[in-house]
Amino acid sequence: MVTHRISIQFLVLAVALSLYHGGQVAELVRGAIEAVPAGQFEVARASGLTFLQMMRLVVHPQAVRIIVPPMGHQYLNITKNTSIALAVGYSDLVSVMTTSIN
Repeated sequence: MVTHRISIQFLVLAVALSLYHGGQVAELVRGAIEAVPAGQFEVARASGLTFLQMMRLVVHPQAVRIIVPPMGHQYLNITKNTSIALAVGYSDLVSVMTTSIN
């Protein structure tokens, strides 16, 4: 039976990056939904759509057009921060190994 262990450093890195970037992505989504003009909500309600239909058919398609450019920037930030965190972790690992060998 093969068991795999996740190091505590990797787990902390994953949780920290998830919380940090998750909050930023949530704010992007919230801002995009709020950027949809209020008249669109009123028209959807007047058409007799339920809240879920209004969000799925009217609001989200317009919000996606607003959110695509900043979301691309956010993906680049995630890639950059992951690379930086792994580089720092690698140097710490080499330092610990060097100390252990000596």
